[in-house]
Amino acid sequence: PYMQCLASLAVGLQLDSLLCHPPVPPHLAHCPPEPGSSSTPSPSSWANSEWAWLHCFSTTVKTAEALARGHTFPESFIVPDLEPVAKDKLALLMVR
Repeated sequence: PYMQCLASLAVGLQLDSLLCHPPVPPHLAHCPPEPGSSSTPSPSSWANSEWAWLHCFSTTVKTAEALARGHTFPESFIVPDLEPVAKDKLALLMVR
């Protein structure tokens, strides 16, 4: 239970946004990355795989909250191989 409490606290304080993504200087936070720039850490120096579990847990918690409250899913929630469906076919799927 101790680790669960720590993980829940980290997500509640939104520390997952700091720990699961490479650090970016504040003055570059809203700028698109330039190709070949050295402003972001190299993949070898940033071990995001260490925090992949927290990112997954955070996405799960935020998705559950979105379902419970009827809000949109978090940006980190992705559905692989999602194919677009025409509206007329979607209406048929909803009726069945």
